[in-house]
Amino acid sequence: ISDTTGNNLFDNVACEILEDSSFSNVKFNIRSGDQIKSMDEEEIYDLMNSCDAFIGQWVSSNVDAVLTSLLGKYPDLSNKKLFLILEPPSGNVNSESSSIGLVRNNTIDYQKIFSGLSNEDLVNYFKNTKRGTAYDSVYDYISNNATSFGEIFNNLVLYKDINDKSNLKNELLYVLNILGHDCGFEAPNFTGIQSSGIFRDRWYSLDEYISTFFNSSNKRTVGILESTMYIQSQQLDVVNEITESLESMGYNVIPIYAAAGNAEQLNVMVQYWTSAGSNISGFLENPLDFEIYVDAIVSMVAYGVGGENFTNATTFFENVNVPVFRAVHSDYLTNAQWELSPTGLTTTKSDKWWHITISESQGIFDATFVGGVDSFISNKTGAMLKTFVPVGENIELLANRLDSWVDLQYTPNIDKMISIIYYNYPPGKQNIGASYLDAITSVYNMLYTLNDAGYNLTDLPNNVSELEDMMIACGINVANWAPGEIEKLANRSGVTLLPVEEYRQWFDSLDDIVKLQVSEGPVAYISEIVKKSVSLNYTDEVNSMLDDWYGQIKSLLPENQTAVAINCLDKIVNSLKLYANTSSYDYYEEFLGYYAEFKDLGIAGLNGWGEAPGNIMIVNREGIDYFVIPGLTFGNVFIGPEPQRGWEADIENLYHCTAVAPTHQYLAAYYYMQTRYSNAMVFVGRHATHEWLSGKEVLLSYNDYGSVVVGDVPQVYFYITDGLAEAIQAKRRGFAVLISHLDSPKSFTHLYGNLTVLANLLEEYEINHNSINRDMDLEENLS
Repeated sequence: ISDTTGNNLFDNVACEILEDSSFSNVKFNIRSGDQIKSMDEEEIYDLMNSCDAFIGQWVSSNVDAVLTSLLGKYPDLSNKKLFLILEPPSGNVNSESSSIGLVRNNTIDYQKIFSGLSNEDLVNYFKNTKRGTAYDSVYDYISNNATSFGEIFNNLVLYKDINDKSNLKNELLYVLNILGHDCGFEAPNFTGIQSSGIFRDRWYSLDEYISTFFNSSNKRTVGILESTMYIQSQQLDVVNEITESLESMGYNVIPIYAAAGNAEQLNVMVQYWTSAGSNISGFLENPLDFEIYVDAIVSMVAYGVGGENFTNATTFFENVNVPVFRAVHSDYLTNAQWELSPTGLTTTKSDKWWHITISESQGIFDATFVGGVDSFISNKTGAMLKTFVPVGENIELLANRLDSWVDLQYTPNIDKMISIIYYNYPPGKQNIGASYLDAITSVYNMLYTLNDAGYNLTDLPNNVSELEDMMIACGINVANWAPGEIEKLANRSGVTLLPVEEYRQWFDSLDDIVKLQVSEGPVAYISEIVKKSVSLNYTDEVNSMLDDWYGQIKSLLPENQTAVAINCLDKIVNSLKLYANTSSYDYYEEFLGYYAEFKDLGIAGLNGWGEAPGNIMIVNREGIDYFVIPGLTFGNVFIGPEPQRGWEADIENLYHCTAVAPTHQYLAAYYYMQTRYSNAMVFVGRHATHEWLSGKEVLLSYNDYGSVVVGDVPQVYFYITDGLAEAIQAKRRGFAVLISHLDSPKSFTHLYGNLTVLANLLEEYEINHNSINRDMDLEENLS
């Protein structure tokens, strides 16, 4: 019996031992304290009665109570070759506690080993040998004060206190020897606890690691930072999958470990990712004096990097000057819970602050959920194992984004393909702009800045006015109510026509839930999410999710259909809530009837956009359908408007709506930029709509629309300094690296006209009237 960490380690080493055919007649039964608490008395009795040796490696208070009660009823359960409690609950160790009574059952060779020892002897022993005590102190105490406890018991306690994989394996082999198996084992061997460094299957020096794992043909290297605690618990599946994914893409990987939130994190980053070694201050002060070994970094640690050296760790990231990505795994969310959660992370445990906000303050970006926790029963030992389960699709997306950012660093400027995206809402000639930013002049300046930096640009406009004319002619969205304008736009030289069939092949490769929401609409989508929640028995957030969804859909209803549609929506939401709360399929069938009624209303957009290509900005040429992609091409740089979000009704509500999927033409435009201009997308000012699309609030899935539309293309976003709240959306849901710009300059002016009259009235009101009369007089004067 052990704790969760011990269970993971014991199962690992037990499985290794059982691979040897000479142990074919051996069976290890390993249980955690939580497992013992959930078992009934008969199960525990059978387990203890059938074993040849019982080891209470680490016993919690709850397990202490269970075992004490059981042994009180069946004292012969301890009458074995080995029955040993190595560590009772440390908080219960006193001369009067039940724990002392429990450990008095300790037996070797069918003899109680503590019969000649006082309670005080036992209390002193267990207080001085409890896990977490410095090994040297434990060893000295046992050597000098505990010979009466016997060699076997003392050896097992030493194995327990060292508590690493090698010693726990030898502990099991030692027990097997006592039981009569002739097998080799090593005595307890403490070589020191390594708390930081390079770890793969074991600890490595840098030179040793490079010679063992580096591929000389790989020219790029990624550093991964993880917490040492996961080595101890053998919860390394996620970091190993990230490592293997990057290696399969041609990267060498240096995975380093240090205690979470600790200054040692900075030390190991400098030591193993630069040539500075232990010269931490030297690298921070003069980074150009040293070689940097990594081209990108993946931080897997919660909280900030560097602990008390937080600021110095941030300086380290600035000095290495490579992108630093955030890979998030959760210690308590399963993958299904994350996938189904509308928030991505809960707010109850300050997770967004813990996992994302602090990292952002250090310049760490692109937070991606890479694995949730899960528990399963080992088929070899029966142990309940707690581990991280990788989200393979998200890990692949993280690796691809990392690769794209590194490519951006090394691709010669003349070969880079860039999209510059501006805003045109609502569709039309007068609506190119951004929040307090001269968008057209900014685009003009960017084009010439890129040209001066060696990018391949051709046929540049001679001045801002010329660019404006070109953008109005070729770079605006056209509404469906103006089909003649769509044809005119499609016929203009330079405007892109994307074959619908090419788009359809890409669209068909997307996840089914993505395609469903686009084609059939928000009601079909939300019902599938509820069904999945019920099937996975995770419905905690369904009610709040439906309430939010209802509010958004309600705001999009046309006035002439609001009453009848709301009545139908109320029934839809109520039936889905009942289905989620009861799991009764009768309520889902009830929902299907209301859904059919809603579809019959024929509300544009709320029943989806239909099968590809839909009806937005489509033209036909010689029998072939094309999407019209507005924009201008200057060599390797494309500039164009972000595609229109949907229909023109109630555009402002749709602008921030996360309940309605984007149109086929919207997706087609982003697909075009992903595949033709794949080195970067640059957004010109606040704000786009892709960061407000359907999906989780943070830590988006590969099949959330923010991920779908930008793919693995680096995102750069110019954003106004006073737009912090919405800028966070661009960063977390649009995967953007932000470049801030100032808001407009302001100055005081004199009042004029009726403003002067109003100011005088307000001043007179403040001076001459008491609070009782103010409201009445103010209303009279203003009217």
